[in-house]
Amino acid sequence: MWTCACTCVWLSLLFCFVCLFHSLMFVINTDPLSSFFLFPVDHISVSNLVVSFLMAFVLPQIHINEQSSWGPPEVQGGKIETTVGSLYHKREAVEPFDWLRVLEPVEGGRQREFTIVEDEKRNKILKSTRVKERRQVPDWSAPRRHQNSRRNFQNKPKRNITLPPDTVKVPSDAVILEQFRQAELAKMPNLTSLPTVSDISQHNRPPVYKNEMDKASCKAPIPLNEKETKVDFTRSDSFTDNVLRGILKSEPPGTYPIVVATDEVLALLMTCSRSVYSWHLHFYRVGRFYFISKVDGCNVEKQWVDETADVSRVPSETEVVETDRTSSLEAESSKVNNFFVAQSCTAARYQMDCEKSPFPGKHPRLYRYRRFVMHADTKDRYDLIVRCEVDAMQGDKHIRLFGLLEHCIKGEENDWRKMLASQTATCISEEYRRNAQKMARWIALCHLSGAHMKIGFISRCRKGAGVFDPLRHEVLATFTNDPSPLAAQLGIKVANMWTVADTIITAFVQSDFSEAALVKRSGDTSILLVEKCEEEFYEEEEDEEDDDEEDDDDEGEEDG
Repeated sequence: MWTCACTCVWLSLLFCFVCLFHSLMFVINTDPLSSFFLFPVDHISVSNLVVSFLMAFVLPQIHINEQSSWGPPEVQGGKIETTVGSLYHKREAVEPFDWLRVLEPVEGGRQREFTIVEDEKRNKILKSTRVKERRQVPDWSAPRRHQNSRRNFQNKPKRNITLPPDTVKVPSDAVILEQFRQAELAKMPNLTSLPTVSDISQHNRPPVYKNEMDKASCKAPIPLNEKETKVDFTRSDSFTDNVLRGILKSEPPGTYPIVVATDEVLALLMTCSRSVYSWHLHFYRVGRFYFISKVDGCNVEKQWVDETADVSRVPSETEVVETDRTSSLEAESSKVNNFFVAQSCTAARYQMDCEKSPFPGKHPRLYRYRRFVMHADTKDRYDLIVRCEVDAMQGDKHIRLFGLLEHCIKGEENDWRKMLASQTATCISEEYRRNAQKMARWIALCHLSGAHMKIGFISRCRKGAGVFDPLRHEVLATFTNDPSPLAAQLGIKVANMWTVADTIITAFVQSDFSEAALVKRSGDTSILLVEKCEEEFYEEEEDEEDDDEEDDDDEGEEDG
């Protein structure tokens, strides 16, 4: 340390002496180096000499690119120009390189400046001897063709799905009052407040629920009694209901409209944004009374199977096996639903104050006539008078019964027998994805009736591995829940249901037409409110043809 300090001091003194000497020589205008070195030195100053002596550093030449150019200069024989590289692929093994050795240039061509080290010992150190087995994962970057939703990555050809035919055809010259797109209906803003509800009257004592049905399980299923009975399970429309007629006669005079419907019709309106298959309804106007009714062949009572499922599971009318077709599965589903309702009810009746049944020949149910006030205390107010139904009573709870049929695909294992015991919520969510319109409509029916929902999971009896009998069924489990929590679990907004129904009803009420039809065509994403449907035109044409035939017969008799 002392030596370094002394050296710095001597250098400083030397520098000061040289500077002082240079200044004196500059004053007397003499060239000291010429006289000192005894030879002439041109244009060299002592300061530059000292700096060069202390710091021997020369700046390199800086290359300035020409305009519209970039990168290093293209020098013949430069490293960048002569460097040869190759693309690296992930599947290739990474070998070590010797970055210190550079081969000599090869005459007449270019060469790699870095070579692979051939030292086996070094390779063993850098390369692990234990090779891990890579898990086989799909290549997501590869093009995907014919993949189904279950991610089995099988190149299956696309299915040609044949939907059920339309219930009615809309003529090209029909007057369209309104066109509702299902996507827009599902995203409409919800009503600020739900309608207020009150009971008008109750008719027919409901049966008592059979609690033994709740003991059904996948290990001990309950066989479904499928004996044909003479009991009528169909629902009557609003025109043949004498109770509704009496309620309308007793209505006090007023200015606001009154809409009359049944719960199955109103529930279809509330969930029409989810439907895929065809259906239609009729709207009538008599004074300030508006009727929404079903007609024969309108598909209102249909219990479709996997209506909203993906392409790999949705049934088609062109299936090779007849029992797997859309219409066959619907008939099977409707039949087992009625059998489940009948088997779940006892012969005993729940004791309550109610009036006699308006439909004595039908399956025993409790009929609740209820009033829903829409847009109360506003100029847009109208009342909904709805006939609601309750299938049974369990304790003091009103129960609506529904039989959910599993779509058993040939060659595939039964999913319910694996999931229902431990994953009931997951199974319900999966079935809602496949049957969104049907299950949302069930929730709407329970909401209108003020009842709890009880779903019976019904499956075909197994014949063998992947083979099921479409003529025999069994109840695997039952599920009971309040409709509001279940709707929240499935992502169904009851307020949106009321918004959809209110939008369609308001469109007809505010129109000047006395009769219209609401038509949903198969596979179409829009619902049409038209003035007339083709069914009426067909009736008029048939009447005209009958009249012409009668005239021809009369003329033939006269000629005879």
